[in-house]
Amino acid sequence: MSMTQRRCRICGSEQGAREYRAREMMYGTREEFCYFQCGACECLQICDFPPDIARFYAGYGSYDPPLLPTGARGRVWAVRNRFTFTGRGAVGRILERLHPFPTPGAHRWLAGRGVARDARILDVGCGSGGLLLSLRSAGYRNVMGVEPYLEADLRYPNGVTVLKRTLAEVEGRFDVIMFHHVLEHIPDQHETMAAVAERLTDTGFCLVRIPLVSSEAWDTYREHWVQIDPPRHFFIHSLRSLALLAEGAGLRVASVEHDSTAFQFEASELYRRGIPLVDHAGKIPPDQHREYEQRARALNASGRGDQAAFYLRKAGSK
Repeated sequence: MSMTQRRCRICGSEQGAREYRAREMMYGTREEFCYFQCGACECLQICDFPPDIARFYAGYGSYDPPLLPTGARGRVWAVRNRFTFTGRGAVGRILERLHPFPTPGAHRWLAGRGVARDARILDVGCGSGGLLLSLRSAGYRNVMGVEPYLEADLRYPNGVTVLKRTLAEVEGRFDVIMFHHVLEHIPDQHETMAAVAERLTDTGFCLVRIPLVSSEAWDTYREHWVQIDPPRHFFIHSLRSLALLAEGAGLRVASVEHDSTAFQFEASELYRRGIPLVDHAGKIPPDQHREYEQRARALNASGRGDQAAFYLRKAGSK
């Protein structure tokens, strides 16, 4: 770590930046990349955008065809999903306890937020659309995704559509716009947030799930922290920098819910030992995993987990 003078792309400050060298450790190429942390808003960001970023996404799992159950098992999963996203259904409540939806915090994304079944929902950077298919099975009828890196548009038999385009190329307005660990991959942060504000209804909200540099994991592991994920993550926001980004587009942070897991410790410990994510399996004993999960829950409760869900609404809205 060293001090440097760089202009923050989020707040514009040129003061007190700290520079770090982080290695690509998902696949274990160990290539080094420069990152700097703004001394004002604390956003951690890559020094230079790689011109060949596409090669670092080879084999990235979000583009694989979604494997969802069909037949009787599919109907059971639909009951579970309905409870996960709406909070309704006694049978679904039981199924959720037995087989929770795999993404942490999913039961809080829509349930209790006044999202009707006919609400227009847009998932930005949705890969092949697995989450949209789960939402459709739960009864949400107007769901759509955009993913610029697809080979072509995807149209599923149940009516779910994933378009090969960016958010800026989408027409219309939406009641819910979602970014599930996508914003950190986007170089044009201000333009993206402005596009959200233009396409969000006056009573709608934008759900942004991202890693957070305002966390114990960053303070502990620094350049070995798994959520830097160089060079795929261009921006790792702080609580302050995400709020500034939203405010610049006429949005406000209505609420924040931390949803970090044991992964923040498990993978970062392995990275510090020089073990890439592809060699992760079997390296963490079950008792250690349970301890990490307890630590993650405690950090989430205190607002120090390494990832969170931000709920953004238009400035002046309730």
